[in-house]
Amino acid sequence: SALLHHFHVSPSHFGFLEASIGVGAILGSLLGPKLLQTIPANRLLWIGMMFIGVWMAGIVPLNVFVHNWGDFPLYTWCTMVGVLNALVNVPINSLFISIVPQELRGRGSALMTTFSNFPIMLGIIIGGWYADVIGSVYATATSGILLVLTTCTYPLFQGYRQLSQVAFNTERSSIEG
Repeated sequence: SALLHHFHVSPSHFGFLEASIGVGAILGSLLGPKLLQTIPANRLLWIGMMFIGVWMAGIVPLNVFVHNWGDFPLYTWCTMVGVLNALVNVPINSLFISIVPQELRGRGSALMTTFSNFPIMLGIIIGGWYADVIGSVYATATSGILLVLTTCTYPLFQGYRQLSQVAFNTERSSIEG
């Protein structure tokens, strides 16, 4: 919405910007496992969420950068959205695979998807209404700030601290035919 209505990109240009989010997601999914070798999954998840919040709040001054440097800042912003989303999804999936017993992963994955899609849909509905009230750029920035504030509380919770204890199974299981 911000790209189309605030930055007034053309429909074809919008497609390229959306593709840059996908490119960023690929880059982030390649970077995520490397980072997991040195950063605990719960910490990488926290860092990814914190930076997404900061990056979303950074949409407010993006106008100035676009005015001064053209479309390059929009491509940078969209690419980093993809990278940061991957840096959240990689640790979530790594923790999920490590915590859930193998025989329950299919059902567990379905439940996790269900419980994560509902808040996403609710957020889109509420965010759409909120964007109508204050504008898409400020709604995006507000959601980023709220994400940063929420993420700051995560280390206070016992569940977050327990996730640092998760041991990843580095052995690869062979598929028996």
